[in-house]
Amino acid sequence: MADKKIENGQEIEEVKPLSLFDEKMKGLLDELDERLEQIGGDFGPILMEELQNRLERIVKNFNEEVHTLFSESFKKWKVTDTQLREFVSSDIKPPLKKTVKKKKKDKSTPEFIKDVEFGPVRPK
Repeated sequence: MADKKIENGQEIEEVKPLSLFDEKMKGLLDELDERLEQIGGDFGPILMEELQNRLERIVKNFNEEVHTLFSESFKKWKVTDTQLREFVSSDIKPPLKKTVKKKKKDKSTPEFIKDVEFGPVRPK
């Protein structure tokens, strides 16, 4: 719409006349702006009240979810804590680890492929 020329380090804007399309578009945008201002004045309080109600519901749901999460978390912690305290106070000994028998090394397998496991051969 407007060309800019730079003179002495400053920008000077040359205004071009609006085309017929641009004039109609500007008129429509001005009319739309006026109507939106009127709607905002008429329906603004109603919209703000609805927005406030929705925000209150969101905050209420959030608070309920956080309360539920904390309650469940503390219930689980209490069960775990009770079980640990009972285990510590009792004379129950933990089971001893069984030693795993080591496999005898097969000396016929070369060292560089000893850990490779070969599976069934698939038909091509």
